[in-house]
Amino acid sequence: MAAKNFAFNASKSFDDNFELFLAELESVDKELAVILRANASGLAKLVRDGERDSNARAAFNAEIAKALDA
Repeated sequence: MAAKNFAFNASKSFDDNFELFLAELESVDKELAVILRANASGLAKLVRDGERDSNARAAFNAEIAKALDA
């Protein structure tokens, strides 16, 4: 199934938008959706908690890379 044009809704919370995004992603790439859901806390630190430094990004990226290589 092809993905729709997903857009975040500014009136919804990060958690609500992320859940909608993952649901949409599952229709396109279920494996990637599972990986992102499993690493959601790391992503939340980057987006919601304001840890926008390179160490936080690198840690998140490393976890995603490890899951993709598994």
